[in-house]
Order: sequence, then structure tokens, then C-alpha cells
Amino acid sequence: MEGRLGPAADTVVGALVGMAVFLVLPTYHHNRLPELLARWVEAQRDLFGALLDGYARIGAVDPAGLGALRHRARRTRERLEAAIGSLAHEPHGHRARWTAAELGPSRPPSSR
Repeated sequence: MEGRLGPAADTVVGALVGMAVFLVLPTYHHNRLPELLARWVEAQRDLFGALLDGYARIGAVDPAGLGALRHRARRTRERLEAAIGSLAHEPHGHRARWTAAELGPSRPPSSR
């Protein structure tokens, strides 16, 4: 009997603990927006610099390094977009000074 209920009971207890922690200590994204925006700008700066260097000096940029920069830029953009998208779901008292509408129109995720 214990073998059959063990994993299911662990899953239910784990889910309840997770929900309790979220309700007691919710994660609001408005606090993270400045940091996420700064990381996105840095990633775009690094990628733009590498692209310009690659166009100015053929063969100067490592393709693997360029791929890593593109991946970093894409991930930081996705994190920033997710945080902006979740602002509408935060309580009014915890929102940032900008609304999602003021930050710009929501775009569907790109397939790149």
C-alpha cells in the first residue's frame, strides 16, 4: 500500500508546499524590469559590436562566439518580454510605474 501512494502523495505534498510558498512570497516582475532591460541592452550592444566587427574585418569573428551572442540576446529578450507580459497580472499596488500598454504593443514570439 505504501508503495502505491508514495510518489503520488509526494507530488501532492510538493505541489501544496509550492503553492503555499508562492502565496506567502509571490514573485513580482516589476522589481526585475530595470535589471532585465539593462541585461537586454548589454546583450544587444555586444551582439551589435560583434556584427560590426565581422562586417568590417572578414573572418575576424568566430561563428561559434557569434552564435553564443545571438543566443544570449534572444534569451534576454524573451525574459524581458515575459516579465513585461506578466505585469498585467500583478496586483495594482505592486505594479511598476509603467503599464504594459505604455511599454508597447505585445508581439507574438518570433520563430527564430
